[in-house]
Amino acid sequence: MPIYPRGGNALGFLLWLKDLTETATDTMPQPAINAVQVMTHHAAKGLEWPVVVLMDLACDVKDSIWDAVRAESLGAFNVNDPLKDRWVRYWPWPYGAQSKVPVADDVEASAAGQAVRAAAIEEHKRLLYVSMTRARDLLVLARQAKKPDGEWMGTAGLADYLPGDGEQTMVLSDGTAVPFKDGTLHPRAPISTSPHPGLISGGSPRPNNERRNCRSP
Repeated sequence: MPIYPRGGNALGFLLWLKDLTETATDTMPQPAINAVQVMTHHAAKGLEWPVVVLMDLACDVKDSIWDAVRAESLGAFNVNDPLKDRWVRYWPWPYGAQSKVPVADDVEASAAGQAVRAAAIEEHKRLLYVSMTRARDLLVLARQAKKPDGEWMGTAGLADYLPGDGEQTMVLSDGTAVPFKDGTLHPRAPISTSPHPGLISGGSPRPNNERRNCRSP
C-alpha cells in the first residue's frame, strides 16, 4: 500500500490521484455503455449525455434552516486568526411532528432566517443550471400536468421562458432561439411498481401528483 504524506495537503492529494490512475481503481469515470442512468440532480454534475430527462422540477426549495449545521463568516479571512468572525449555527427543531409553530415562523422571518432562505434559493438556481447543461443533443423537461410549475423552477423563472401551445421556438434572455416541442405522455401499458416514486420502471411512467420535496443527493 502506498504511503502518502501525513495530513491533508496538495502533495498527498496529487499522489493519491496518481495512484488511482496507475492502478486503474478510479470508479468515477462513466463507462461507455448503452444504458439509461437514473440519478439525482447533484450526482449529474460534471457528466454529459446525448439525451437528459429532468424530473421533480416543481418541487419546493429546501432551506434546511432547522436541524442543520451551518457555517457563517462575518468578515474577511485572517490568516493570522483563521477562526475570527467564524460562526457555526445549529437550530434544533424541538416540536416533533408539528410543522407549523408561531415561534418557528418568527425565526424564519428573522434576518438570519431570510439569509438562509436566500442562500438556498441561489443554491437551487445553481443546481438547476447544472442539470439543464448536462444534455448534449436533447433536453426533456418532465412536468406534471396538474402542477407544471413550482418553487424550484420559480427560482430562475423557467416557466416564463417556455413557449405557449403550438410554438416551436424558445427564446433565451440573450436572444438565442432554441428549438422547442411540447407534448403529453400517455401511458400505454400497465403501470409497473417502482421502489422510487416518480421514476420510470418497466418503460412506463409512474404518475405522482403528491407534493414532495427534492430527493437528497
